[in-house]
Amino acid sequence: MHKFKVGQLVNPRLASKDDITQVYEVARQMPEDVTGTPQYRIKGLRTGLERFVREAEITLYAPPSRDVSGRY
Repeated sequence: MHKFKVGQLVNPRLASKDDITQVYEVARQMPEDVTGTPQYRIKGLRTGLERFVREAEITLYAPPSRDVSGRY
């Protein structure tokens, strides 16, 4: 069973240097692999490039929080 839905924003867990600030949108739920692991196609909001990931490789996007002064 898939944890993430199409349209949700996610971040890669094992982010490369370029992925640290990249936010992705779940573009498609893919069939589970032979071990039962859900898989996804995700699309970079900034780059528009799609990539294939397993569920354990992504986390739900959480926007940066502001401190009481309004700064990030």
